[in-house]
Parts: sequence; C-alpha cells; structure tokens
Amino acid sequence: MSKIQIGITAAVQINYIKLLINSLNHLAKNPDNLEFLIGVDTGPGKGNIDLSWFQKRKYKLIKYNTKTPYSSMGHGMLMDKLLEHMDSEFGMFMDSDVCFLKKNWDEIFLNEMEKSNLTYIGTES
Repeated sequence: MSKIQIGITAAVQINYIKLLINSLNHLAKNPDNLEFLIGVDTGPGKGNIDLSWFQKRKYKLIKYNTKTPYSSMGHGMLMDKLLEHMDSEFGMFMDSDVCFLKKNWDEIFLNEMEKSNLTYIGTES
C-alpha cells in the first residue's frame, strides 16, 4: 500500500492535533504507511508550543516564521511550506480540529484517489 503524507498546521491547539493523529492511526488499516508533517508557525505572538509529544514520535516538524499577524494568511503560508516537504504520491491536508471515525479510511482514501486520478487533497475552509 502507498504511503500517505498528512500535513497538519499547529497553532495552540495541540490537544486537537493529538486527537486527530490518534484517530487516523487507530482507524487506519495500515498505520505504518502514514507520515505526519506538522507545520508550526514560529512568528512573533504565536505562543510557545510544547512540541515534545511530536518529537518523541518522530513526526516531521516543519518550523516556519510566517511573519504575519493574520491567522488565515499564516495558515495558508504554513500549508505552502508543508507542501514543499511532501514527496509521496498521495497526501492530504487536515485541519487540526477534526478526527476520523471511519475504519480503514486509508484504504478507502487511496482507492478514491486512484479512481479519481488525484494526488493531494485538503479540507474545505
């Protein structure tokens, strides 16, 4: 089965991201084929985020100073930066405040992506 890269942007909602990652891993048919890329905005006023949970699990952390006070603009810039680090055939962007509830979602995802001739998708804003 193909690797799926999952890009997630992080602000201060670390507990939401943990829930998302845990749900993705728990309900995937092949969790070893998932690779998480966590984008962290290091710009001024962004807060000091505890990244130790992600570092212990060897998730790929992408730190980037968006240099903007506008959260929507920073979110988009961070997604662009994550995309630069994605190199798998299939991937997706997830908002940090969602979780998966469908068992074997990864197999369904890959089948739909191949059937639709897509490579990357993202959540609707």
